[in-house]
Parts: sequence; C-alpha cells; structure tokens
Amino acid sequence: MFGIPFHFLLVHFPIVLAIVAVVADIRTFHDGGYRLTGWAAVAAALAVLTGFQMGGGRIESSVSVLHVGSALLGTLSLIVLAALRYSAKARDEDVSESYPTPWLILGIFAALAIAMAAITGHRFVLLL
Repeated sequence: MFGIPFHFLLVHFPIVLAIVAVVADIRTFHDGGYRLTGWAAVAAALAVLTGFQMGGGRIESSVSVLHVGSALLGTLSLIVLAALRYSAKARDEDVSESYPTPWLILGIFAALAIAMAAITGHRFVLLL
C-alpha cells in the first residue's frame, strides 16, 4: 500500500493494544482489558504473518532472530491469554472481583515481548 509493506503498517496496533490492555487490567477495567487483549492477539497474528511474508521465511541476522523470537512469544502469549479470557467469559465467570494473577503476569510478559519485538524491529529497519 503506497509502496509501504503491510507489516510496517500493522505492527503498531499490537504494540499499543497489548500495553493498553495491561494498563486497563492493572486499573481493574477488566472488560476493556478483555476486548483490548482480543484485538491485540488478532493484530499481532496479522503482524507476524505479514512479517513472514515480507521476510520470505529468511532470518539473516542476530537482531532478526531476536525480533522474530520475541514477536512469536508475544503473539502466542496474547493468543493464549485471549483464549483464556474468552473461555471465562463464555462460561459467564465474573473475573472482575478476583482477576487471576497468572493472567496479569501473562499479559505483562506478552506486552514486554511485543515491546522487545518493536525495539529490535526498529533497529533492524534502521540498520543500527
């Protein structure tokens, strides 16, 4: 699109959504965190797919290995967290009173992994 690879257009969404979802959960806005986590998982999966498409399946440098690894870890963590939250919501479990601590830890881990992917991707693009 406009000569810009889709990956560069999509990567900003999971970064922001994952971080804001964690902040929402910390501030006990769990319904908002639920929605943000779901959209972050979708956006991260799309970013990973377009990244693989753009890279042609090649990993050429150590920065790229760190970038791909942290992006995959963050994306898988977001997908697992979104599935856990969706499952609880489908069973009509109210987690707003006692939000599970492992979910919060998983959300923080996912946001940190996505942030690491953003930092290493930025350096990789700028060739630093």
